[in-house]
Amino acid sequence: ITVFTVEFVSLIVVASITESMFSWPGIGKLLIDAILVLDRPLVVSFLLLTVMIFIITHFFVDMFYMLIDPRYKFELQEKKII
Repeated sequence: ITVFTVEFVSLIVVASITESMFSWPGIGKLLIDAILVLDRPLVVSFLLLTVMIFIITHFFVDMFYMLIDPRYKFELQEKKII
């Protein structure tokens, strides 16, 4: 949990610095501004969006992994109840 938190905070800081250097308004600056003015609904919305992207990405990676890994076998047999 600590490593994830440190990486997440550093990612936000890097995004904010990049947006400031190149004058690109983006989600990193939006999050930093929302935290500074205590805009809790915006922070929660950002976290929800981040978590949903994370979950969807991992779902599709797992599905793709099942397709390319030869150790998985798809069996479409019906189980017979005696």
